[in-house]
Amino acid sequence: MPFTTYHLASGFLVGLPLRRRVHLPTLLAATTIPVDLGSVLLVLGGIDARPHGLTHGFVVAALLGVLTAIVVYVLDRYLKVHKTLYRAFYLAQGDEKFHKYIAGGVVGSLLHVVLDAPLYEDMSPFEPFVSGVNPFLLSGTQLTLPLYDLVLYAGLLAYLVFFYEMSRRALGGPVARLQLGVLVILVAILLAPTTVDVELLFREPEAFIPLGVGVLGVVLAVLSLVEMRLMSTVRAGLVLSVTATLLATAYANLGGLLLSSTTATLVYTGVAAIIVLLRSPLTRIRITFMNKSLKAVDLLLMGWLSALLIVGIPVFVAALFTILVESRRLAGLEPLARPR
Repeated sequence: MPFTTYHLASGFLVGLPLRRRVHLPTLLAATTIPVDLGSVLLVLGGIDARPHGLTHGFVVAALLGVLTAIVVYVLDRYLKVHKTLYRAFYLAQGDEKFHKYIAGGVVGSLLHVVLDAPLYEDMSPFEPFVSGVNPFLLSGTQLTLPLYDLVLYAGLLAYLVFFYEMSRRALGGPVARLQLGVLVILVAILLAPTTVDVELLFREPEAFIPLGVGVLGVVLAVLSLVEMRLMSTVRAGLVLSVTATLLATAYANLGGLLLSSTTATLVYTGVAAIIVLLRSPLTRIRITFMNKSLKAVDLLLMGWLSALLIVGIPVFVAALFTILVESRRLAGLEPLARPR
């Protein structure tokens, strides 16, 4: 299960209750990256041919967790942007002690092993002491996938609830709901690779989940903009109408093969139209790049229009992150003279 949303969600599920005892960003990094990255390097180096080999044992994973903690600790001391992101996403508060980084790294890496152990026959969790034995293997049982889906959705939901409550306390309800809406859209993008079969798009009902989640995010964001009097009800109605049309179009394709060119074009232009309609209400949210001030929503539009070239996807996601982080500037500000 390399670099999947399942590991990130499990990190939230376990890490949020422990956030006062561990450095949560380190835990999330450790449970998502080093164990699988180590396996890839060992396979490429010809040291261990198993995709879930030595690094998927508790001992080596714990050592990788310590290494991850040291790396994150050093980066935090030299790259202040990390702390800005931590505060924006309420992942850590204040200067954490070094032992909390270590605890987060070890817990996160061990959590990765625990999550993978029931799935893979080539794992030996107690290696190097005991090889070729995986007592936790459950692969093939009917409970496996539902349990992992439960971890996925419970973990993401737990973080969304936690984020909204922290944002509401800090910035007030309307801005918190705007941030929540943008975050929900980002979650929808995270869910897409786990639920959408690229070769048979929309063939399974699960493929509809990220679309529904994304629509929920748009609705939350639009309603919050109306509540802050940054968007008129007429413009909001147009956005919601286009969103509903796109959702209905996607639902009509549920169970079919690849999207038709007509449907794909409709979705592509529809999302672009939504972004254009959001341009004026989000005009206050800007990003500084190379000493130039850009509207984050313009960056969002540029990313979406170039998404077909792949390079636009990270730009689109980066713009959403910017809107989420910088929307806190709207807290306590007077609305524009007339909602647009």
